[in-house]
Amino acid sequence: MAADNTSIDWTQIITTVLAVYGALLASYTFWVTLRDKKRTLKVELHYALAPLPIEGVEELITIRVSNPCFQNVTASSVALELPDKRQIVYPDPRSDKPLPHELTPGTNLTVLNNSQELAKSLLEAGFTGTISLIGSCSDAVGGNHKSKPFEFNINDALNRK
Repeated sequence: MAADNTSIDWTQIITTVLAVYGALLASYTFWVTLRDKKRTLKVELHYALAPLPIEGVEELITIRVSNPCFQNVTASSVALELPDKRQIVYPDPRSDKPLPHELTPGTNLTVLNNSQELAKSLLEAGFTGTISLIGSCSDAVGGNHKSKPFEFNINDALNRK
């Protein structure tokens, strides 16, 4: 008796499904390996308040640099990028860790900037009103990592006491 041409060959279907599954699994494994080897620093800008020793509070702009990847990354310098692409560089920043500093996976460092001093510097550079600042951190192998834009009101910072 001749084979029916309309019958389903289950071995070919199972083989095809397994081949597709294997290709997807190999692609996922390759992507995870690349992700795990990538050196990345996460940079964030925030407002913060710090109590002064005698009386009052100091308003700060913090640059927080963290290492979310699985590789050690050395943070070598931090800066604030201005709207005209110039940078305010901090060669000896007020920080909880000295730069350069090797950040192991899951660790961070924080640089503190007095908001009134920053506003004065920006005013001297010709900026007024609200501007967008971008925090950046350079690593030891030439990578540059940036934050999302941060809105900073120069006039408000100058008027605070």
